[in-house]
Amino acid sequence: MVCTKYVRNVALTARSVTLVLPLFGTQGTALVFAPLRGETLALFCQLAQQAGLHVSQYHQYDAQVWDVHQKMLKEGKDLYDENIHYPRLITLTKASVAQVM
Repeated sequence: MVCTKYVRNVALTARSVTLVLPLFGTQGTALVFAPLRGETLALFCQLAQQAGLHVSQYHQYDAQVWDVHQKMLKEGKDLYDENIHYPRLITLTKASVAQVM
């Protein structure tokens, strides 16, 4: 049995990757900020890699954002859920064939 929410998330995640690909042209880098949202971000990264993009993920990318995150983990336990509130920084890079060789 497969949850329809999961199927919808997979379809939307796959669509997100196909929408961003043409923006690169032959090369480029995109910055994506997104929370984990269960397995959705991992799936997005996996699909982006399968589409030929280099994917890097950063958890602690800005001192001020990190400080607020740490504060919310300690003081906002009833309101703050890292899984849906804390954005990870993802870089998607497409290199031209000449750069790869």
